Amino acid sequence: PEVTLNGGLNTYSTSAAKVPTNWKATHFSSTDGKSTTSKKEGTASVKISGNGTTKTLTQTRSLSGGNGDVFTFNFWVRGSSVPSSGICRGQVLLYNGTTLVETHTLNCNMGSFPFTKKADQFVVTHPYTKVTIKFMYTKGSGSVWFDAVGLFR
Repeated sequence: PEVTLNGGLNTYSTSAAKVPTNWKATHFSSTDGKSTTSKKEGTASVKISGNGTTKTLTQTRSLSGGNGDVFTFNFWVRGSSVPSSGICRGQVLLYNGTTLVETHTLNCNMGSFPFTKKADQFVVTHPYTKVTIKFMYTKGSGSVWFDAVGLFR
């Protein structure tokens, strides 16, 4: 079953909201957030533009399991003038209590590119009680759009 809530990034608390329901944004500027003009599916994606600040979009779920669990993580990302310097990635972080026990990372492409699917399947090697999906953009310029996020166990 899917672990992600609002993985299509289509549901917002109000029509003016910039951050999708069930997601938390950190260090977003006024130009970051909901984009209805560039999307892979549904009604919206989330745009993040670089200014050198570490910007994140995260969702955390209480979910227990352990060694041998298989997850599939995927998302679509589009880029406009994404520079090589800095970080652009999607991650799944597994915690046991407050201790980070595993990290699985998919990096974005550089330059300008159309919506591209990023996908990974992994087998968990530690007990966990919490799962966080995290998108990070630390680049000094450029923009990315994330859409159609899925985490399945």
